[in-house]
Amino acid sequence: MIEYESLAGVLTPHVDRPCAEAAYRNLLFSLVDRETAWLDLGCGRFLIREWLPDAQTAQMQFSRVCKRIVGIDLEEKDLELNPYIHEACVGSIERLPFPDSSFNLITAQMVIEHLANPSEVVGECARVLAPGGAFLALTPNLKNLLVAAASGIPNAIKRAFTWRAQSRDPHDIFPTHYRMNTSATLEKTLANAGMQVEFIEYINGSPDLAFVPVLNKIEQLIRAMQPETFRSDLLVLARKPFTHA
Repeated sequence: MIEYESLAGVLTPHVDRPCAEAAYRNLLFSLVDRETAWLDLGCGRFLIREWLPDAQTAQMQFSRVCKRIVGIDLEEKDLELNPYIHEACVGSIERLPFPDSSFNLITAQMVIEHLANPSEVVGECARVLAPGGAFLALTPNLKNLLVAAASGIPNAIKRAFTWRAQSRDPHDIFPTHYRMNTSATLEKTLANAGMQVEFIEYINGSPDLAFVPVLNKIEQLIRAMQPETFRSDLLVLARKPFTHA
């Protein structure tokens, strides 16, 4: 069980050694308060992974605390099933339909790897992000051996394998491009958009091949032997700087 404290409107989780998905959630707790206007890119049906401990409670707290939560996604039905966002926007994240400086938090959880034009998306994020606002993203690390192998598999084959191996709804399996999935490309693209990277963390996510025992053992062996920079995921926090006259 995870315990939560509410102090001056800021929620703080208490967990040890989190996986990538939990670390992403933990950062959200440190970023969210009662003045937060939050845009979640590729939002889907949840703000965080639903299998995390107390995920429903955490998301309900996010929804109550934030001043505004907007979810944008191409899938209207998914947005309709998301009870935690305050506003649903059906559309492309390459052309965000919001005025400049509309949000002080933008998130992208397992979205960057699907972008065909990441520079355009990051540029749009920088435009709608208010000065001092945060950009938080979690995405696969292309240096990871399994991610690199997956990047060379045609999307149709990957879709069929993922559906069978992970019991995921084919509706939730999207084409991948991995065009901003190294720490170098992340930092360069964010910098080109005028954002300052606070940190990029290499962190392992939940096992991808847990549903296939033999492959799960191989994955665990690879993880045990890999250097830190080859961990499965990249967790990045960047900010749009304040401008000075």
